[in-house]
Amino acid sequence: MTQDYLEYLNQNLEEIEERITENFLELDFEDGRHPKEQVDFVDEIEVQVEEVEITNISVLNQEENTVSFRLDASITFLPKLSFADQDTAYYDDEEEEYKTLETVTIESDLQTCKVPVEVTINIDKEEEVTEVESVHLKPNGAIKVTW
Repeated sequence: MTQDYLEYLNQNLEEIEERITENFLELDFEDGRHPKEQVDFVDEIEVQVEEVEITNISVLNQEENTVSFRLDASITFLPKLSFADQDTAYYDDEEEEYKTLETVTIESDLQTCKVPVEVTINIDKEEEVTEVESVHLKPNGAIKVTW
C-alpha cells in the first residue's frame, strides 16, 4: 500500500471513527450467553461505544478519484440490557395478556468485538482535498452481548 493512500486514511481518521461508532449503534445485538442461560424477555439492548481502534488496513480498490479500504475496527462498548421485571407482572383481563409494571436495566462490563469495515474516500488531487464517501460495517450476524 502506498504511503499516499495511508495519508488519505489518516487525514480522515477522526470522521471514520465517528461514522464507525454511529453505524455500530445501529447494528443488531443479541444475548450471547449459552442457550441455557439466555432469557426470552430481553426487550432492548443498548450500547455505548467507548473506543474504536482501527487495525489490519488494506486497499480494496483504487481509481483515479477514489480509494477503498478494508480494515478491522476493534470496538469497545458498554452494553445495557432492559427487560420487564417479572416480579411486577400481572394479568390484564381486558387485554387478556400479562403485563409488567416496571423494567429492569442491567449494565454489563465493557466488551470488545472486531468488525470488518469498508471505507471509500474521494480524492481531489488538484485541490488536495479528501472526503469520506462511505463507511460500511460488515459484521457476521448480530453482535453477541454477555452479562
